[in-house]
Amino acid sequence: MEHIRHLGIVGLGLLGSSILRAVKSNYPHIHLHLFDGSRQVCHEVEALGLAPRCAGSLAELHECDLVVVCVPTGAVATVVIALAEGMKRGAVLTDVGSAKQMVINEVGDRLPAHVSFVPGHPMAGGEQSGPGAGREDLFAGKSCLLIPLATTPTSAIERVEGFWRALGAVTCRVDARQHDHIAALTSHLPHLIAFSLMETFGDQLAINPQTGSFIGRSFFEQIRLASSDVTVWTSIFEDNTAALLSQTEHFIEVLNQWCAILQERPVELHGKISHSSVLANRLLGRVV
Repeated sequence: MEHIRHLGIVGLGLLGSSILRAVKSNYPHIHLHLFDGSRQVCHEVEALGLAPRCAGSLAELHECDLVVVCVPTGAVATVVIALAEGMKRGAVLTDVGSAKQMVINEVGDRLPAHVSFVPGHPMAGGEQSGPGAGREDLFAGKSCLLIPLATTPTSAIERVEGFWRALGAVTCRVDARQHDHIAALTSHLPHLIAFSLMETFGDQLAINPQTGSFIGRSFFEQIRLASSDVTVWTSIFEDNTAALLSQTEHFIEVLNQWCAILQERPVELHGKISHSSVLANRLLGRVV
């Protein structure tokens, strides 16, 4: 946490409150400045004992060395632009949004020269939301993708890298297009599949209400993501549509291959399942 004496957090849901918990526990010398547009969320943060008070406006964060913007993706650019004008010289802004090209395009060259913006995305989260869902160890061992702009000073990038590493994350620099396609495959598509599976279940439930009485564990494991925050995921799907469509179209092609094997070449099922199983076991061996 070198060069960070005052840290701002905008948005105190799952990710913002997890950052708050981690910094409070491990870096008590850092002064925290917190803001959330929802007074209900602020009251919850205070009731949980996470902070004595929240800031009344973004202006109270202007003296921070680093501000982490933890709002839905569609609101990131608006908050970054609003914050930047009043920030002190050398301040750095970053975010946790799940789509990047859209945010970078919206921010454009609208920031003052004395402030840097380093887009970021910690690959951590969960289907629960709100300050009560936060965890001190949420980022430990997780990847955090950083998308520095061509004009971003090295010192600003290193400040954000150091911040995430101090919370236990493993940082990696990528460009916006890489990020959006990676996130579409490893995060957004699984949510889309879960929502679709839940919709399929709802259709069947309407036909046969008894369906709900016979649910296996594997079904619950698949649809857990469907209970995720509606506002957050609406914003993500809207803001990363092109990459998500590309990954979804490829997924449909793979599903069609499975359908063809089921209908015409069942002898290939064992090999097809075996191939997927090997890939899954390799991946699970690398994931904590």
